[in-house]
Amino acid sequence: MTVRALGLTAIICTVWALPASAQFTGDLAFDPDGCMAERKCILRSPLLFIDGAKRTWRAEAGDVTDGASIPDWAQSIIGGPWDEAYLKAAVLHDHYCDRRTASWGDTHLMFYEALIELGVSVYKSKLMYYAVYVGGPRWIDMVAPTCGDGSGAPCADGQQPTMKRIGEIVRGERYDRLDMRAEMAEVSARMDADPDMSLEDLRSMAAKNHPEDPFLKQDGPVRAGEPADRFMRSMR
Repeated sequence: MTVRALGLTAIICTVWALPASAQFTGDLAFDPDGCMAERKCILRSPLLFIDGAKRTWRAEAGDVTDGASIPDWAQSIIGGPWDEAYLKAAVLHDHYCDRRTASWGDTHLMFYEALIELGVSVYKSKLMYYAVYVGGPRWIDMVAPTCGDGSGAPCADGQQPTMKRIGEIVRGERYDRLDMRAEMAEVSARMDADPDMSLEDLRSMAAKNHPEDPFLKQDGPVRAGEPADRFMRSMR
């Protein structure tokens, strides 16, 4: 996971808030010994996180991680790639960004809740959430109408088609394509002026800063054909 955070001030916040009943289960240990120097580690045992909505997120033993890829200029603020302050959250976030078994929005929200549970300040957690919400990977299901067994046969008279998932549209992280440093400085300034900014406020700010982003306009699956083609054209 890459977090392109910024020249920020006042990272440490003394106010903490934990999602109700959020918790981690499992120790974070890697193989082989010394793997952190090579930036390729294998998770030794499962890692579980139960979020505030009682949803379980799980990274499996054998998962490969490169830690959190933090640029050199941000490491004095955010921490290094193996910083234990948020490493568990980064491992889980990587797992679900790679496998895409949950929505991108839920995955990034889980990252925020995991940061809070790990004791990262609310201020810093919100900044990191905004960074992955705007610059992190995104994906959306592509669906098509189908009848019967989904073989492609035409619908019988009076039969209503159902939408079947036939694929997905994926956009990788784009921290390098955006001026994240300037944007995150703007977020930091807004949060300094309004410490009570909610996650919804941050999402609204992201939509205002990126009105062209199709992922911020599309709540559910996109239909195959021209709608999907139009969606993909708008990603460029």
